[in-house]
Amino acid sequence: MSYCKTKTRFLAELSIERFLLAHPRVWFWTFTEPGRKDGEVRWSKTDAEIHLKPFLDLMRRRQIEHLVVWELQKRGSWHPHILLNKYFDVNWLRPWMMARGWGQQMRAECVDMQKRQDGAVERLLTYVTKSLQRYL
Repeated sequence: MSYCKTKTRFLAELSIERFLLAHPRVWFWTFTEPGRKDGEVRWSKTDAEIHLKPFLDLMRRRQIEHLVVWELQKRGSWHPHILLNKYFDVNWLRPWMMARGWGQQMRAECVDMQKRQDGAVERLLTYVTKSLQRYL
């Protein structure tokens, strides 16, 4: 099977939809690279992946299912959108992530699959796949 943007987007959307359907409640997290002074080099995607590895290791140790989609922001920073099937306390996680090089800005949102009528699932899917399309 050859690589193409349409196929990659389709597989990402399918993975996200399956993850959302497999879990009654999902937590959506976004971590950001710390702010940089003028002239400071931003992380490459490889650098960002290296900085995310301790978090992914923590997820594996705690047997938390997760799905990661990377986004390249307009300012040139890579940051992950992560779906988890278990809750983390932001008051504990923020300093833990900052100690591993991430910035203080985080987004955490609960998406309850039982309450689909509010459109949260569809908005989340649109948001994450739109981020994916920016660099495909």
